[in-house]
Amino acid sequence: MTKSLRSHRGEVCLNCGHQLDVSDRYCSNCGQLNSKEELTVKQMLAEYLAGLFSYDSKLFKSIKLIFVSPGKLAQEYISGKRVSYVNPFRFFISMAILFFILSSYLVKDDIEGLSKNLDINDVEELDKVEVDTTKINQSGRLKDLLKKNQDITFEEAQVKFQIDDTYYSKLKFIIEKSFYKFLNEPQDFFDYLFPKLPFFTFFFIPVFTVFSKLLYLRRAFTYTGHLIFNYIQSTVFFILLIVYELVVVLIDYEFLGIFSLGFIYYLIVAKKRFYQQGVVKTVLKTFISSFFYVFSALFILTLMVFASLFFF
Repeated sequence: MTKSLRSHRGEVCLNCGHQLDVSDRYCSNCGQLNSKEELTVKQMLAEYLAGLFSYDSKLFKSIKLIFVSPGKLAQEYISGKRVSYVNPFRFFISMAILFFILSSYLVKDDIEGLSKNLDINDVEELDKVEVDTTKINQSGRLKDLLKKNQDITFEEAQVKFQIDDTYYSKLKFIIEKSFYKFLNEPQDFFDYLFPKLPFFTFFFIPVFTVFSKLLYLRRAFTYTGHLIFNYIQSTVFFILLIVYELVVVLIDYEFLGIFSLGFIYYLIVAKKRFYQQGVVKTVLKTFISSFFYVFSALFILTLMVFASLFFF
């Protein structure tokens, strides 16, 4: 080791405080370079590019494996080969965010069209389904005000329309206010909702994995093993959805039926390799789990939409 290199090395890691020797090039505790040298722009760029190319290499290797050998990436990751591939959770979040960003951009024109074509004063169906509006305001003046002004507070409405200070009245006021605000500003509502969807899917999968664990109760997999597999399959689904949306936009060709059958086939192959079961049992369990996934996801998503509308 040269004298110049030795002069830049320390006896304590600047990152974690671990004791070092000047002969140590890297910290044995956290892996950081043992250097007291003042940080330069060149070093920052070198670290950034090294991390970027390392991630890209893992990403391309992971994508290649999930399509060449469905189900194998989960096997590799669980068996301990983790440095070579992208973390399943990070992989999933990246693809989910990319998909929802793309989707929000693609549906923006449709939502703007809805906003232009929707005349809030002609929403007659709402009046038919309201529950005893006389409990809040018999003359309908409050409803007319909410159509024009969604900034009014419950306290202001109480003073103006003599509304009862009850939980029911407050809840109904909030629901009506949010609904009219949505009708007036649908784009703002979707802008409010879309950023939350990746995190909804991220936290939904652990719930669904409980069902997977029960469905494959006799298989020697831990909950974490099922979780990794489900995250990877959901990542594949988002990647395919991204490709599907781009194809539809670029060449204006709808192939939803082919897409759905293709993904189901992929899922069957992946489950067969991962869970090591026969074709008939794999197909049956794939359809059972897919039905439960879609049903429960739609149910929870519906609750999320209503909750978002409530707080919008």
